[in-house]
Amino acid sequence: MLDGRPAVVFGHSYGGNIALATGMRHPDLVRALAVYEPPLSWLDWWPGSTAGADALATRGDPADAAERFMRRLVGDERWARLPPATRTARRREGVAMVGELTDLRSRAPWVASAVTMPVVAIHGSRGRAHHRMSTEHLAATLPDCRVVEIAGARHFGPNTHPVEVAAVINHLFLQLERPL
Repeated sequence: MLDGRPAVVFGHSYGGNIALATGMRHPDLVRALAVYEPPLSWLDWWPGSTAGADALATRGDPADAAERFMRRLVGDERWARLPPATRTARRREGVAMVGELTDLRSRAPWVASAVTMPVVAIHGSRGRAHHRMSTEHLAATLPDCRVVEIAGARHFGPNTHPVEVAAVINHLFLQLERPL
């Protein structure tokens, strides 16, 4: 709660699932949700070629899995330019990351019918098909969900198009503030 009022919660990628689970478990604290391309990797149609699936292929060594995941996200060149302490920190996150990705492949962290607050599911127009499908799936299964597309954005739209993503969240917030 912020200043005694329920919050509008935003989550990007894996954070979108955390936001949805938070809304389901604490509807008294969450007034509305905005999610940007959350992975729905427990669904049969989710591809096995994502960064998460690639990382799980090296599950025997969690540190290697974390590095593989990060290299897939940021690229080998950018990974090599990270300070050694940052690379070491990301590799140390491997055990938790492998556990989270494995769990997300086996089951949804939230139940659609229990997410009762308004949700805006956002995807980028230049994003991958499975991310677009994830937002469409949310709109089809959540009780109160609409889809918004950010022109020109990919999966990292909140980073590359922050003004546009913030405008969607602000619009959601303003709609909630209107008297009934």
